[in-house]
Amino acid sequence: MLRKSLLSLCILLIALFAVADKKKTKGSGSSTTTTVATSTTQITASEGSTAMAIRGIVEPEGTTNAAVLGIVNGVVTARLRQNGSTFKFNVAANVASGLHVGDGVNLNSGVAQTAAGRFNVYGGEPCCQIAAINAATHSVTVNEPAVGRTFLFKLGSVHGLRAGQAVEADFKAGTAWIAGNSALKSSIANLSAPTGLHP
Repeated sequence: MLRKSLLSLCILLIALFAVADKKKTKGSGSSTTTTVATSTTQITASEGSTAMAIRGIVEPEGTTNAAVLGIVNGVVTARLRQNGSTFKFNVAANVASGLHVGDGVNLNSGVAQTAAGRFNVYGGEPCCQIAAINAATHSVTVNEPAVGRTFLFKLGSVHGLRAGQAVEADFKAGTAWIAGNSALKSSIANLSAPTGLHP
């Protein structure tokens, strides 16, 4: 009986030393693997820029008043940070290859200034438009055509609003408002994933 107990104890000690040795050598390697859980659920604007960037929504930091949303066939689409409105400008192929999504743009008097040069702007569009109104919940469903996504925001009253009406947004702050009435800002919710640039 004593022999069996000692043998069991020795086996247990050997196993413990093996586990401890394995843990010690595991941390000394030069490469590590990190697994990150991802979610495809809808995000809200309040989650901030990092969560939006994961979903392909560009709202970069910077000192410029606008950023490049995308480039298709030499047509650059950019968005003003202040109200979410978009505008376009044409660039040559060699310039387009040097511009990237998220690059800063300064819009001033119809001219877009980038690190690659100055370009005349055209095709200014409001950020978004009302797609549907739910009078019972005072919520407004909004479509953002430039990148093909939708979101919701609530107002104290939806009286007088109509489908197609312009909406402005500050996606970094996570707020939206009826165009021309920034005093009534409301939090953006249920921001969908973009379907891609729609030039």
